[in-house]
Amino acid sequence: PFSGSMRLRSLEGDVVVEADVDEVRAAYKERMSDLTRSWTRDVESRGGRLVRALTSDDATTVTRAVLRAIAEANA
Repeated sequence: PFSGSMRLRSLEGDVVVEADVDEVRAAYKERMSDLTRSWTRDVESRGGRLVRALTSDDATTVTRAVLRAIAEANA
């Protein structure tokens, strides 16, 4: 929802940060992708599968994805 330059003030203390939201978002997404790749390698090296889900995802859909991953790992 945010774009461009933004000034952020800490709720506790006097810390103020100015940042380009688009750059921060891109860096965050890249770091999350790197972390996910690392987790995936680690989990798969142990015979498991990583199932990505959001709290907003349908619970039934996520449960099916988890069960499918378990079945694939045991196949």
